[in-house]
Amino acid sequence: MEKTSLLIAALLLLLNNPTASSSMTNLTTDQSALLALKQHIASDPNNILADNWTTTASVCNWIGVSCAGVLQQRVTALDLSDIGLTATLPPHLGNLSFLSLLNLSFNYFHGQIPKELAHLHRLKRMDFGYNNFSGGVPSWLGSLPELQHLLLDNNNFTGTIPLLLFNVSKLELLRLSYNSLQGSIPQGIGNLSKLVSLDLKYNQLTGSFPFAIFNISTLQSVDLTSNSLYGSLPDDMCDHVPKLEGLYVSANRLYGKIPSSLYKCRNLQYLSLSFNDFNGSIPREIGNLTMLKELYIGSNEFEGVIPAEMGNLVNLEFFSAPSGSFTGSIPSFIFNISSLRKIDFRNNSLSGSLPADIHNDLPLLEELDLASNQLSGHFPPGLWECRWLQRLSLSDNKFTGSISKNIGNLTMLRNLRIGDNNLTGSTTTSVKVTVGTMVVTPVNKTISWLRIG
Repeated sequence: MEKTSLLIAALLLLLNNPTASSSMTNLTTDQSALLALKQHIASDPNNILADNWTTTASVCNWIGVSCAGVLQQRVTALDLSDIGLTATLPPHLGNLSFLSLLNLSFNYFHGQIPKELAHLHRLKRMDFGYNNFSGGVPSWLGSLPELQHLLLDNNNFTGTIPLLLFNVSKLELLRLSYNSLQGSIPQGIGNLSKLVSLDLKYNQLTGSFPFAIFNISTLQSVDLTSNSLYGSLPDDMCDHVPKLEGLYVSANRLYGKIPSSLYKCRNLQYLSLSFNDFNGSIPREIGNLTMLKELYIGSNEFEGVIPAEMGNLVNLEFFSAPSGSFTGSIPSFIFNISSLRKIDFRNNSLSGSLPADIHNDLPLLEELDLASNQLSGHFPPGLWECRWLQRLSLSDNKFTGSISKNIGNLTMLRNLRIGDNNLTGSTTTSVKVTVGTMVVTPVNKTISWLRIG
């Protein structure tokens, strides 16, 4: 009789508190989905899930699992990033209907992404980067209305970019880089009105440049490096992207002149245009991009002189313009930008000499590559006082004179190329350059004192 009374009391309690009953049922559903994932794991090198994901503990206390809601009744986040798991994904993960974050990055997941994940209508962030997923990028991703961040980079995805993906109106971050995607970038990408960062680099994308991206006012970064996109940059490219900070379009098939209106992208900090077919001269208006930190314009068909207005780029750290057709004297303004750490003007037709106090002008200099130009004069004494210099390449020029034994002061140096000049003289003084791994080209047959240790 007593047992019957207790049972009736328990039933009445559940009837008066249906939330508690449904909470346990729903949490049990979430637990079953996660246990199904555990069953699909072929390797868990640190036994993280093997030891922790057990039914003796609440699923909300499992490693990588977060719960929220009334009485913590649903799993809302699953983060198993960078723990070395090898596995496939079970369809059961689609039952985690309250999930807002799913991060499986930096593991060894493989196979295709199951279509049942289309049921995750609350999902805001999906990060599957740095795995071995294959197949096509699922078109059903376009049915996830809350999705803000989609990261599928560094996998083995093939096929084209699905059109339905551009229906995700809340998408802010789209990263599909380092895959084998083909086809064109649909102009429908311009529908992503909240997009902040677009990263499609290192794929096999073809077709015309997606000019529609320049209509997305929220855009801050675009990286289309190393594809086969063609076309020229539009004159009004900066009219509607006031927040643009990074534009990376190197290693494509772009052509034409650089729009002088580029100066309107006043927040631009990173501009990479190298390895294309751009031509003409560098617009002097580029000197108005005073926020610019890195500029890569090499391996194009540019010609003429480097405009003096670029001396206004007072925040510039990397200036790379190799393998062009630049002529005239090496621009003196270069040595007035004290923030510069890397200069690469190799394979041009620049003349002139280096300033004597280069170490004071460029106190942060780490790399200087002026090989294969027409530079002359002596190596300036200040060159051997550039304390942070790691790479120095001045070969194939017309430098004269001898090399100071103070080259031994360059204790950070890892790569030295100063051959094929008109250097003379020898010394009996042995200079030991204390470096780790160093590459040296022959200096001159008459100079015998430089040795590496």
